[in-house]
Amino acid sequence: MPTEIVIEAEDRPGMMASLGELLGACGVNIEAAAAFTQDGRGFLHFLVDQADRALGPLADAGWQVLRVQEVLTVSLDDRPGELGRFARKLAD
Repeated sequence: MPTEIVIEAEDRPGMMASLGELLGACGVNIEAAAAFTQDGRGFLHFLVDQADRALGPLADAGWQVLRVQEVLTVSLDDRPGELGRFARKLAD
């Protein structure tokens, strides 16, 4: 099952590149990524296929992993309103 890894880091250029390189070197495929900043800190979210391969090297390199959790993913058609239609089905 896909797993989300959330990492807190300094908010500066190159952080996403460093993490992408590290995960790539571990043979971890990144299925999705997002980054947010707040008060000088960066919060990087990676959806990966093999979190177990990533966690040791992340810790060894000194990255601060905040959360690791399995997630459910769905693929939706790329058209306006699709998320609303899908979420309405879940709500009903």
